[in-house]
Amino acid sequence: MSHCARLPVQVLCDGDAVLWDGWETRNADNVQRWRALWRAPRTPLESRPVPDDELARAGAALVNELERYPSHLRTNAPGECQVLIRDTGRGAMLDLRGARFQLLDRPDEREVIAELDAEDLLFMLRFPWGADTLYVSSCFVARDMQRWGQLIAFRHGMYTAPVSSAAG
Repeated sequence: MSHCARLPVQVLCDGDAVLWDGWETRNADNVQRWRALWRAPRTPLESRPVPDDELARAGAALVNELERYPSHLRTNAPGECQVLIRDTGRGAMLDLRGARFQLLDRPDEREVIAELDAEDLLFMLRFPWGADTLYVSSCFVARDMQRWGQLIAFRHGMYTAPVSSAAG
């Protein structure tokens, strides 16, 4: 942080408000609080179970959403990709080019491009920024980085691409 050492940056904790005066003393205390928090041992939270029907609805909604995007975006969509859902041992098949989503009793191990928990898959399917969030949380294992990267990049592109009022 040496490149910012001379900038007036306030370090806030829960319940703090930005102060105009006298914040330097609070900063020193807050820096120590954050350091202690980050150094403390932690146990990650378990992923919440996600019912199959919730995943199926989110997958169907995502592939239906493709109709709102320009045709050139849809033609560049990744084909069939399978992921292993770690917490259940099941799988999911996502084919954005063919507009298909399917839950699998067992994915084909040769076709699995990534492993993630059902809650993380649901987040990726449901929210436009869900793919980006996976990279922030690092809650996945990429088996095929090229295909996984294409899927994530396309999902991100759905978030940033211009939306048409009609399929085109």
